[in-house]
Amino acid sequence: MRAICAELYWWLTTTRGSPTSLPAAWDFAVAPRAMRAGEVLVFDLSLVGALDATAYERVQATRPIVVTGATDPGSRALAANLDASDYFVKPVELEELAAAINRRMSEAP
Repeated sequence: MRAICAELYWWLTTTRGSPTSLPAAWDFAVAPRAMRAGEVLVFDLSLVGALDATAYERVQATRPIVVTGATDPGSRALAANLDASDYFVKPVELEELAAAINRRMSEAP
């Protein structure tokens, strides 16, 4: 987990979390695949506009951990509609994000 957090920290600090700087995440947003056992989706709410109806349903089915720069009630409602398991406003404390990931990983499928 520490290695994942270190990689996430590097990505967030060097790219400012730009969706175009992480092609795998963007590819998932455009055409999400089925999640594998033990996987957790950390989803930037700014990508929701790129989702078609099928992709939206797939993201929703994952109960994503939502990360966003938005603090308005509409963004919180959008995260609730995605059935988000957690909602974090950037900048995210890595310990809190790691705890949320661990909680999701420990949930029974």
